[in-house]
Amino acid sequence: MAKLPDSDPDYERSDVNIGLVAALAAGLAALLIAPPFALRAIYPASVAIADPKPPAIANGPRLQIDPQADLARFRGDESRRLNGYGFADASRQTVHIPVDRAMSLIAERGLPGWAR
Repeated sequence: MAKLPDSDPDYERSDVNIGLVAALAAGLAALLIAPPFALRAIYPASVAIADPKPPAIANGPRLQIDPQADLARFRGDESRRLNGYGFADASRQTVHIPVDRAMSLIAERGLPGWAR
């Protein structure tokens, strides 16, 4: 068996390029630090708009006391609007008509620009 020469132990000198590792670390740090400053420079008004404190509630939360009555009132209002006549926009003099009547008018007259 061959005998190995006596030498001092050494290390692999080509494993890591220290300059590349340092450049990657600097690039990562720049990517983490630069965006907040860039965004502040691009959108300077957003800093003045931001309000970190929540709005104050004057008398505590507004709770719904009777949800069934609220829902019945809402459905009644919607039903009256869908099944009744009235102004949709009084300044433009546009009206709303019941859904059934609107459907029958469209069936009779058709839609403008729509082939029959």
